[in-house]
Amino acid sequence: MNGYGARSPRLTAAGFDPGLADRGLLAGAETYGRNLDEAVEKGAFGSPFYVVDDGALFWGHDRLDDLEAHLKC
Repeated sequence: MNGYGARSPRLTAAGFDPGLADRGLLAGAETYGRNLDEAVEKGAFGSPFYVVDDGALFWGHDRLDDLEAHLKC
């Protein structure tokens, strides 16, 4: 052990709870999974991919002007 991980003796001695880091990673993975499922359900297949509330889809940096114009309507 190099003493620099979340379970480092130095961090433990300072009162750090390594379980907090584990829970944070788990919560992030769960959020990522939900977002990925929603994106696939809406038809996303690349990045960046934008879905507007009215169902309009915009894919790619070269479509940002189109997205902006659509949002101004």
